[in-house]
Amino acid sequence: MEELAETALLPDSTDSIADIFAAAAEWEVGSAVQRVRKAREILIQRAEEAIPYILENKLNTRSGLEYRALEALAAKSQSFVRQLYPKLSEADSLAAKNSLSLIAGVGDSLLVYEVQELLAQDKYVTACLSALSGIKSARAVELLSQYTTHPSERYRYIVARSLMLNKHPSARPLLLTMQGDSSFLVQALLRNLPPETSP
Repeated sequence: MEELAETALLPDSTDSIADIFAAAAEWEVGSAVQRVRKAREILIQRAEEAIPYILENKLNTRSGLEYRALEALAAKSQSFVRQLYPKLSEADSLAAKNSLSLIAGVGDSLLVYEVQELLAQDKYVTACLSALSGIKSARAVELLSQYTTHPSERYRYIVARSLMLNKHPSARPLLLTMQGDSSFLVQALLRNLPPETSP
């Protein structure tokens, strides 16, 4: 009976996109794990329908659970990622920043050009600096280098964190140039820097 009850909770592929997304954005704990995974599978299978719904209704979410559902779709749907690019210039700043983070999460190197333009406009600076952590390119590291001595401690810490996470060969040497930074946060990050591994 318990097995049947859990099976009954699984979303059906014919459910509305709104219902499927709601299931995909639930906590992945206990018996809900399979329900959430199934819902995310259906979202991917029905991406053509899901993407317009998400772009219209969910891109400006403040919910961490809904954001994880968006991440799951972005990881599997290039079409979704492509359609996020126009949202970077969205009037809704939360939708723009979520789009930025989602694209960065899949490591799309084309994002570096959009980030460069946003930084030139002084828009979403913290989100842009964070996004550069996932773009493995020399240009991404060059953009970060412009903020290593910025007056804002917050910016410098985000730069240091992004350099630590960035896998481009030039990222670590640049991070090490910040060893004299006066910020306690930057110093703490440098002290906990993992040892360099061979490629």
